[in-house]
Amino acid sequence: MMKTNEGISFVLVLTLSMLSACSTNKTGTDGVRRPPTTQELDTFHQALDAFLDQRLDGPSQKIQELLDLAQANYIRVEDSEMLLRQGRFRYPDSPQTPGQITYDIPVECYHVDYQSVYHIYIPPEYDSKRAYPLVVVGHGGNSNMTALESRDTAKTYIDAYRPAWGTYLDGIVVAPATEYGWSPIGDSLIFSVISKVSREYHIDADKIYIIGQSMGGHLAWRSGINHNDRYAGIAPQSGGYTDFINDRTIENLFGISGYATWGNVEPYGLTQTNQELKAWLEVHNFPYKMVQKNGGHYIYGDEQTLMVDYLNRFRRNLYKRRNYFRGKGTMRYVSNWAGQNVTIFDNRTYRMNQRNWIELEPRKDQFGNVDSITQAIYGEIDSPNNRIVLTSENVQKMNVLLHPDMGLDLSQPVVIEVNGDVEYRDIPISSLRTLLERVLEFDDRGRIFYAEIPLDVNSSQTVLPPHYEVDELPI
Repeated sequence: MMKTNEGISFVLVLTLSMLSACSTNKTGTDGVRRPPTTQELDTFHQALDAFLDQRLDGPSQKIQELLDLAQANYIRVEDSEMLLRQGRFRYPDSPQTPGQITYDIPVECYHVDYQSVYHIYIPPEYDSKRAYPLVVVGHGGNSNMTALESRDTAKTYIDAYRPAWGTYLDGIVVAPATEYGWSPIGDSLIFSVISKVSREYHIDADKIYIIGQSMGGHLAWRSGINHNDRYAGIAPQSGGYTDFINDRTIENLFGISGYATWGNVEPYGLTQTNQELKAWLEVHNFPYKMVQKNGGHYIYGDEQTLMVDYLNRFRRNLYKRRNYFRGKGTMRYVSNWAGQNVTIFDNRTYRMNQRNWIELEPRKDQFGNVDSITQAIYGEIDSPNNRIVLTSENVQKMNVLLHPDMGLDLSQPVVIEVNGDVEYRDIPISSLRTLLERVLEFDDRGRIFYAEIPLDVNSSQTVLPPHYEVDELPI
């Protein structure tokens, strides 16, 4: 059934009503809502930073307080986006010495009861007035290392990657140390390090790269598959699995680019694995550089600046014209690998059900339990007609997220078609609450959407593997 604004959550309507109710005090003599002053923007900017820093302290109440402050200071949704993208109002002096690597900085995971350390390199001319790319290094090893082994291994990796990804790129480089491999615990460690470093340094949220070799190479591939809308690009080296092809999860690399290397005499069958990954990516015209070297299981130093030059062209773009996602189950961090008995914080689990502007809800069986049937969705934005066209397979519920940079005019009716049926035709409600909730949950100043359209889907069509068009890039 076609959805209109009556189908949008009560909270969003309530937010709009609150803003309208106060509008008589927030307009000029001509009845037009005036823009905020510099002082009002600065006041809200500082409050916005404090709000994001207090993720554990009653987020619902804090959001309402921030909405009230926004109303009092004439802050619009677009003003909030501008402030978020500018970075923090003020950054501290560099906690680490620029121009060198600092080792063994403690970090606590946000999602799980695990503490570890990371190593960090800060460029010598670091200036908090500009945003820097952040490079996350995944070290090699295994999922049963001691704390000392993981720290020492991470040290060798950041030492190896720093010349290209730090000095040459002029980027900030971090290397977390994990005793549990790059399992879901390892993902939490990475997200927690990104959150911590982003509060201490001016990080460009749309220029975060993930690289690694061996076990870290597996991490880079999986990050592109499971979390590709968190990163601008991936650089896996001597890693990967043919399972990515067999279970079709490789298709989730659509929308992110990468540069991979491996040797022609790799152990563990990795030479053949990477040749098969390369063949699949080439058939589907994915913009990946896949380079086989003469040698074994190494970090190939002569490829590192080439990787930087290739990937530095790309920024994360959540608003791209074409979108694709496959997923199943809860699509949320709810369990650990076998033998990893570490407590997951139930109210802080990260989720993996959003890809750019599409978000799939877990499927439910007739008894209300989450089932394991794979869902798939492909979407295109038809800007001339202010329309989104979706093809979905086995999807029951989804959310379509909207932002003006998607090439849509949100002041006019937006049409959303699913499997040939018009499911939504209306003017979407832009909501500061919608924007803040998503930025807060992911702790991501660049994950910005103005509106959210929930849809029930009662049809299903086969979704084919995505294929890049000639000269199309994921930007």
